[in-house]
Amino acid sequence: MSTLDIAHELCLAERQIISIEENKPHHFPSPTLKLVCVKKYAKALDLKISDVILHTDHMSLS
Repeated sequence: MSTLDIAHELCLAERQIISIEENKPHHFPSPTLKLVCVKKYAKALDLKISDVILHTDHMSLS
C-alpha cells in the first residue's frame, strides 16, 4: 500500500503519513493531533499502539 493510498483511507494528507513514518513533528497543528493520527495509522496497519510508541504508560491509548 502506498503512502497516498493509506492517506486517502485515513483522510489524511500524504505529507502527514510521511511525517508519521519519519517521526517528524511537521504537518500537524499540535502534538495531540499527531498522536490521534498515529493511533489511526497504527490501527489501519493492525499494529498495537504500544508497539509503535514507547513509554506509553502515561498516555491514553484507547
